[in-house]
Amino acid sequence: MKRLVLSPHDPAEFLGGTERVVQAMVAARLRRGEEIALFCGTERYEGDGLTEQRAEPGLSVIRIVRGARETGEIFLRPRVRRELERVIDAVNPDVVEWHHGATLSLDLVQAAAARGAKVIMFLHDLWTSCPRFFRMAPGGLACPTGGDRDACVPCVNLDLPWERSRLVGWVQAFAECAREELRAASLRIAPSQSHARALESYFPELALDLKAVPHGLLDTEITVPPPRPEAREAGLLRVAHFGNLVPEKGLEDLANGLAQLAQPARVAVDLWGAELAPGFVSKLQAVCPMVRWTWHGPYSSYRSICADVAQCDIAAFPSRAPESYGLVVDEAMAARLPVLASNRGALPERIGKAGVVLPAERASPWREIVQSLLDHPARLAALRAAVQPAARTIENAIDEIDEYAAQLG
Repeated sequence: MKRLVLSPHDPAEFLGGTERVVQAMVAARLRRGEEIALFCGTERYEGDGLTEQRAEPGLSVIRIVRGARETGEIFLRPRVRRELERVIDAVNPDVVEWHHGATLSLDLVQAAAARGAKVIMFLHDLWTSCPRFFRMAPGGLACPTGGDRDACVPCVNLDLPWERSRLVGWVQAFAECAREELRAASLRIAPSQSHARALESYFPELALDLKAVPHGLLDTEITVPPPRPEAREAGLLRVAHFGNLVPEKGLEDLANGLAQLAQPARVAVDLWGAELAPGFVSKLQAVCPMVRWTWHGPYSSYRSICADVAQCDIAAFPSRAPESYGLVVDEAMAARLPVLASNRGALPERIGKAGVVLPAERASPWREIVQSLLDHPARLAALRAAVQPAARTIENAIDEIDEYAAQLG
């Protein structure tokens, strides 16, 4: 089996949520004996653009470096499409997987389909329905509903200071390209039911028939620690948070909530992840200096930090973004941590009784739940006892994807 995978970045260069899924899927496919060509973008720009290549056993990587003028507002990039067509002709893949096009070009599903390829489109986020990626409108603006995109114009105007008629045309062109990409796919997959339903609501004119296939754990060799009902240290609640550290993850809401506690010194927060917003950790510490904040820095894989995360008592993910899946929920439970999460997107889908779902973008609910856990240790014990480490892994997801793909003929 030969597979061509389109990724927004080379996981060897940058690891966001999408890239972590791509990395895990590629590794699993290689274990199954498949040949993989990874066609990926980068945040680098150089001259008129160039193509870099590297190879590993069973894997060839084609990295597209954009030209200096191929900036974000140019979403159709003919040179990238020509490179993809060249790779398709050379590789002759059995399957093409599209995972994102923002760093590449918003016509590559169509390009692959035009060459007769079977294309599986993985919808990891809301970019196809939002040129600013996440449908998180700045203050005073609101995202459109359904298939409407008119409200996108003033929002896009914050990044592109163009006159209105040019902006309207740009938004319309982006929306139509996204629709054509979705139409051209042979199979469309979302990582959660909530994300699938959201995307279908934004493209009511298309019969998307999105299949919800949860990722499961990406690291398949995690050792689950033994149960521990009580807090690790009496009188102290140790909270874990991991993932890229950015304002969209809602940590400022958590910090503001902790600042309202009667005794914030009874809380410790351990952070793992890359500080993509410079100075962000210092900002959290300034909001609530009595809390014991510890930033452990970036991590290469969850497996490398799982044992340390397990030393905490509970995990907190107060995201402001409409999360499409939330790998962190499965990972926290693999460390036997119950989960406190916001009600945005897919985070609540897998928590069950092993956690609490809180309203997003509000500090007081975080104060209330943390105060309750401090005052009533039995509540923490009940949450910890309810944790069932996820049995599903990326291997199960691939099996399910292959079953859907087999139905395509």
